[in-house]
Amino acid sequence: MTKLTLERNIQQNTFHLSDKTLTALTDIMYEQKVEAGSYLFWEGDQADKLFYIKEGHVKMTKATSDGKEYILNMFSNGDLFGELSSFMNIKYAYNAQVMKDSVIGVIQQKDLEIILWQQGEIAVEFLKWTSLLNQITQSKLRDLTFHGKLGALCSTLIRMANSYGEKIQKEFGLRKK
Repeated sequence: MTKLTLERNIQQNTFHLSDKTLTALTDIMYEQKVEAGSYLFWEGDQADKLFYIKEGHVKMTKATSDGKEYILNMFSNGDLFGELSSFMNIKYAYNAQVMKDSVIGVIQQKDLEIILWQQGEIAVEFLKWTSLLNQITQSKLRDLTFHGKLGALCSTLIRMANSYGEKIQKEFGLRKK
């Protein structure tokens, strides 16, 4: 398996992880090539893996009882996502669909737990990573709950401009994540 490119930027949800942590994660992941339209997991599957996008795009969705699909998140190169059941029998509460042909690093829960037990500094970084993702999710829910759809849209656009915006002459544009 090839090593991860350790170049990171603020667009990736792993931007704050150290080279040591990313290298440790690389050492325990296996590579999987996944075709566009495929699913990494479905709602209700056992949550026992994390996924690192080496190349590609994945969308996280939730379907309603009447068949509507809501996009909860979009992930791309350098992003890490998934849930771990640890000591509970947790199932995924959403689907993860590959949007274009992708190369995904898969990290098994049992392998990650060994590293977290053995290397405290990696465990602390991992805890910070999970806290970051939790804060992002809470912000989205807060905006929708307290500011309605229009307020949530405005907040999302502001957050995207702050995170992914680039000045193009006198205007701002958004880079595709």
